[in-house]
Amino acid sequence: MAGLRERKKAAAMRQIQHQAVALFREHGFDRVTVEQVAEASEVSPSTVYRYFGTKEGLVLHDEYDDVILEVMEARLREGVAFLPAVGEALGAIGQGHFGDDREETMLRMQLWLGHRGVQAAAGIYLTEVTERVAALLEETGHGSRAEARFVAAATINGFIAAIRSWHEDGAVRPAEEYVREGLDALARLLQAA
Repeated sequence: MAGLRERKKAAAMRQIQHQAVALFREHGFDRVTVEQVAEASEVSPSTVYRYFGTKEGLVLHDEYDDVILEVMEARLREGVAFLPAVGEALGAIGQGHFGDDREETMLRMQLWLGHRGVQAAAGIYLTEVTERVAALLEETGHGSRAEARFVAAATINGFIAAIRSWHEDGAVRPAEEYVREGLDALARLLQAA
C-alpha cells in the first residue's frame, strides 16, 4: 500500500489532470497554457511540470498504467504466464479506467488521436513503457531481450489499437472485450502460420 506522501501526490496529480482535461474540453488543447492549468488547480506551474513534464503529459499520464505494470510484474515474478498476467492486469483497471473514469478517458483518447503534439509525445512515452515491460519479461525468463522487446511492443501497441477501436465505437462495449478479441485474433493467426 502506498504511503501518505505517495497518496497525496497521486491525489494532487489526479486533480491537476482533471482540471486540465476540463480546460482542454472547454477551450481546446492548443489554447490552454500550463499556467492556466496551474491556476485552475491552485498549484504553481512548476508543480505541473514536476508531475507531468510537459503539457502533453497532462493528457498522456495515466495512473492506471502504474497499476497494470504493478500487477503484471507481481504475477510474472510469481511464475504466471505472460498472457494470463496481462489479463489479470486489465481486470484490475477495467472498471476504474473504462467505467468510473470513462468520460475523461474518452476525452484524453480524443486528444491523443487528434493532436500531433500529443501523438509525438505518446510515441516517446510508449517506447519507454515498452522498454520497461521488455526488461521485466527478460528478467522473469520470458525470452531474450530481442524477443521480450518484440512481445512487449506487440502487446502495448495492440492494447492501444484496442482502446482506439473502443473509442471510435463510442465506448458502448467494455474496453477489455476489444483487447481480448485482439489477442484471440492474434492467437488464431499465429496458429494458422
